[in-house]
Amino acid sequence: MVLLDIVIYSIVFIQMFIEWMSWGQKMIKWRQDLMFDQQFRSSQDFSENKIRTNIESIVETIMEEGYDVLEDEQIIAEKMPIDIDESVKNKKDFKINNTIYACVFFAMMKKNKKAFKLTTNDQFELFFKAILICFVQLFFSFCIFFYGKLRFGLNNNTYLQLVLIFCILMLHLGCLGMARGGLYMMKFTLCHPEEFTHPHIAFFMGLV
Repeated sequence: MVLLDIVIYSIVFIQMFIEWMSWGQKMIKWRQDLMFDQQFRSSQDFSENKIRTNIESIVETIMEEGYDVLEDEQIIAEKMPIDIDESVKNKKDFKINNTIYACVFFAMMKKNKKAFKLTTNDQFELFFKAILICFVQLFFSFCIFFYGKLRFGLNNNTYLQLVLIFCILMLHLGCLGMARGGLYMMKFTLCHPEEFTHPHIAFFMGLV
């Protein structure tokens, strides 16, 4: 175990050293991409190649003159002007399936609590209902698995395999929306915990 820890920490420190050595290039690349994105959106002729060529020539000039990203940040900002307020990507709308877990997730949002005049008791009442449904689902899954005497085996039957593939595909498509919605809920909670009165519960609803 000690040897394994030494190897893991060595890999981490090597990765940190690589990141530190290439941090200037990453900053230039970030500013280059953001500059292109802003100019391309505001350009009237939408000349993508022309914009990219102009920005690449500016980057080449900066690299030839030997400017340091940290020490000469002001000079680089003048040569590659960007609007920091527009640095955030466009907002996206993520669709979440209508389930009891999604209901609890949205009920934990501060704006929804205020809009629908929800009390803390109302929020936790929905949470306990979701937990009850979760236990019911787990109970039925337990009964099907143990009392149904499920057996895992390979059936050498072409027609049966085709039926299994079709059924598994339908099951996968049916569960895909709920799984994707859970990932969206967990991601949103991690990125915006200030939006929730109880972010840990919101994250747990996405996990369930």
